[in-house]
Amino acid sequence: MDSFKPPEALSLQGNPSENWRRWVQRFDLYLTVSGKIKEDEKVQCAILLHVIGEEALEIYNTFKFATGEDPNKIAHLKKKFEEYVNPRKNTVFERYRFWECKQQEGETIDQFITELKTRAKSCEFGDQHDLMIRDRIVFGVRDTRLKERLLRESSDLTLEKAASVCRAGEASSSQIKELEDSDKSVPVHWVGNKFNLRRPKPPRPKLPFNCSKCGTKHLPKSCPAFGKLCLVCKGKDHFARVCPQMKSPVHSHSERSRRHWWSRIRSSIS
Repeated sequence: MDSFKPPEALSLQGNPSENWRRWVQRFDLYLTVSGKIKEDEKVQCAILLHVIGEEALEIYNTFKFATGEDPNKIAHLKKKFEEYVNPRKNTVFERYRFWECKQQEGETIDQFITELKTRAKSCEFGDQHDLMIRDRIVFGVRDTRLKERLLRESSDLTLEKAASVCRAGEASSSQIKELEDSDKSVPVHWVGNKFNLRRPKPPRPKLPFNCSKCGTKHLPKSCPAFGKLCLVCKGKDHFARVCPQMKSPVHSHSERSRRHWWSRIRSSIS
């Protein structure tokens, strides 16, 4: 049982009331799991004062126990600390904090509800406690579609039902996002009463073709005349043998003129 560690020292900074609530909860758990819950109350009080820390121990030394209050009774000792951390509870302000609470980005619905329940403890809602939390869930949830659904069911909406609806909506949103991100390369459409996967068609094979720029047969985008200078018209990206000017009347009125033209081209090349 000695392997169970007591809680860290109580912090009185920030929100002492909330710090005490959480600390004393961990202390009670420690007494139970360590077996020290079976000890005499005087021993339990000594354990509390031993582990509560220097700052809180100094506060204890200022306590005045009235008649009927026993410092060796664990319940009386806890009550004195609770009175110290909650000296002047402002219920109006606590309720303001409760009604200002909204679900934050990235916060799950369970985390949001836990925060609401924590704030509601200081609000003294009485028998309206669960209804106030239910209403704040409706007003404070981030998802507009969930808010609309909760409002539609408001006539018989309980706290448990509101939490269940929100959890289901949260799970559905997560599943839909996962489906959308799973494989965007395979589009899905609805045909009749079943899904049909439209798989992309395989690309057509590239075949050689008769090129008008070089006069040969080759695959697309592999023309040998690309970037070359024509010796007839001085234009680019085609050879002289397929030059458009070779087909003009000036170059086609006689076989003799064509032979003369090709002779000039060969001599310029050599």
